[in-house]
Amino acid sequence: MSAHVLPNLILAQRAVEKMAQQAAKFLHDETGEALVGLFLPPAHPNGAPTIIVLDTLPADESEVERAAYAFAHGGESQFEAFTWLLENWQRHAERRSGFELPKDAALAHVGDWHKQPGHMIAPSGGDLQSALMLLADNPQITQWLAPIVTLDHAPTLGAGANVNYLTVPDAHGGLTRIDFWLIDRQTRAFRPISPTVYPDTRLPALPPQPWILTDDGRASIEVGQLEHAGWLVSDIVFWDTDLAEPLEVCLMLGKPGQDDLWLIATPWDYPSSPPRAYKAPFTPLGKDDDIYDVFERAWREAEPASDPDGWVWDDELYLTDYLAALTSAPDAGTPPTIDEERAP
Repeated sequence: MSAHVLPNLILAQRAVEKMAQQAAKFLHDETGEALVGLFLPPAHPNGAPTIIVLDTLPADESEVERAAYAFAHGGESQFEAFTWLLENWQRHAERRSGFELPKDAALAHVGDWHKQPGHMIAPSGGDLQSALMLLADNPQITQWLAPIVTLDHAPTLGAGANVNYLTVPDAHGGLTRIDFWLIDRQTRAFRPISPTVYPDTRLPALPPQPWILTDDGRASIEVGQLEHAGWLVSDIVFWDTDLAEPLEVCLMLGKPGQDDLWLIATPWDYPSSPPRAYKAPFTPLGKDDDIYDVFERAWREAEPASDPDGWVWDDELYLTDYLAALTSAPDAGTPPTIDEERAP
């Protein structure tokens, strides 16, 4: 990218609203989130590249360092949350055909926004040092977006064309201001960049985060119960079991000495929506095997399992309850025949 050419910057309305809403929750301490979107190359030889911000991604509060003049986030939970978004983006590429985006557009972490105290609308010296360290540690990153959010601006503050900020009405009659700054490897300095906001309908939406990442307590109880019941529990796999968005959160389960595996698929909003079960021949998991490769081999031979007669899912039940019902029923897990499926 030429040092004199700034990218086009496009934001989905949802991303702007989330920045303003999240910043308003922390009047005194700092806060911020990751920006998830796309880096697009120039559309023609003399054109500018484009950065699109589709959504924001919060960090797990247990991994956030927050104070009046400092903020740091990231960590394993935010990486897992981005992995979920990335897996869905790659699996469902054909469903973005209605949007004016390249088919091979890759989802990326395009920057981070953070709130600053008072009306400090420009990056601080600490922000610059953090950005330079980021570029030094990540040679694949060529440019980084760093919006700054400030609160309680006068309602007379205007945001017009060719400025690097926009405003959002707050709940107190004032305005939240978002200033947009970009740093790249060539300039190694923050430059103001003008934003354009698109209605959400013009850009693809990212899926909601799944239960396994939003409810640590439920996840821990589920795995603990399964292991206590004697099940060998695989790592989590994000998989498309129903040809619909988003992916399912899946587990492979087996017991020592048994010849079969159970593949359990839970929807993103489990336990509000029920799990589904599939049965497959036992597939060994070697020490160095990738869990996705093993799951794919098992999935190719898996058959859907019928729920037991009279079984009704309830969000107070657990996967151990579901498996107990499946494995205790006559002909447990046997898929229905064509005649049975057609029977009234």
